[in-house]
Amino acid sequence: MLRYWKLKVGFGLLCLQAISGPIGLHTVVMAAPVQTTGKFEVTGQITYREKMALPAQSVAVVTLRDITVANAASTVIAEQRIDLAGRQVPIAFRLTVDRAKLQASRKYAVRGSIVGPDEKFIWVTMDIHVVETSKPLAAVGTLTMSRASVEAADPQERLKTGEWTVVKLNGVDVPKGARATLKFGESAVLSGRSFCNNFSGTYALAGQSLSLSPKMATTLMACAPDVANLEKTFMEMLADVQRFEMSEFGTLTLRTSNLRTITASRP
Repeated sequence: MLRYWKLKVGFGLLCLQAISGPIGLHTVVMAAPVQTTGKFEVTGQITYREKMALPAQSVAVVTLRDITVANAASTVIAEQRIDLAGRQVPIAFRLTVDRAKLQASRKYAVRGSIVGPDEKFIWVTMDIHVVETSKPLAAVGTLTMSRASVEAADPQERLKTGEWTVVKLNGVDVPKGARATLKFGESAVLSGRSFCNNFSGTYALAGQSLSLSPKMATTLMACAPDVANLEKTFMEMLADVQRFEMSEFGTLTLRTSNLRTITASRP
């Protein structure tokens, strides 16, 4: 009887092993790898509730932004500009970005807006629309925009209001204790501090396109090596600025021809 019981138990264990694998070993289910190559697309449409026609030559602008750091300037990863040519809302969009520009650890959101022929915001999405980038396509549906505030509608005036303090160079925080500033004054005069020396020059605006004088007048103070290197990088980037952006958080971003950035804020 005892022998029969042992055989029965042994047979049961063999059946259990055949079903679930070797005894004492756990089956590990591997998660599907996050796609890191190819293209990522965001589709949807932008609209607003008010029954108002858009001005002639309006342009819809949809951007995918890195919003990982709260209350900081969001970085534009991709942009689609749609010349409306008299079309009215809703406006469909399909924004495509190279996956090599995306990181699994970062947080991204899509933002829609409409600008007039003078590049001033007329309508803009106020809510943050986060997108999941692990799949090939994110369909965000309809994004409802609101009327842009007076401040948001006139980025040039915001640019020329007060002094800007540089907080990042190409996404890297300015070292503690270092200070660089920018002031876009009247008569197209640019002035500021370049971490060690003071500088002055000129600037030219056309919508959100911005160009600065390639050679600035500067003081000739001796600087510590680390500060001198920081100043050299800053001045080289300034000479190559081509565009500026104002974030929803009131932060200024200057973009160079090779997409390097200078990020500044007002106190």
